[in-house]
Amino acid sequence: MPQFTTSQALAALTSSEKAWNGGSGEWPTMSLKGRIEAIQNFIVELKTKREEIVNVLMWEIGKNVGDAESEFDRTIQFIEM
Repeated sequence: MPQFTTSQALAALTSSEKAWNGGSGEWPTMSLKGRIEAIQNFIVELKTKREEIVNVLMWEIGKNVGDAESEFDRTIQFIEM
């Protein structure tokens, strides 16, 4: 079950291409400190979407709720290490 419309997916792709800009964009030229802060902010956002992500893991991969929750939590712990 797609979460994005075609136009939303294309907008995300365009934004990513712009951020990369052939290796000269915002992300590849960002300082290490800036990248760390961006990833930390991303983790905060992921945690607010835990229930939604767990549901996607259950529906798309066929995990039971406990396994899906464990996978989410392990992934967050791995990123935070």
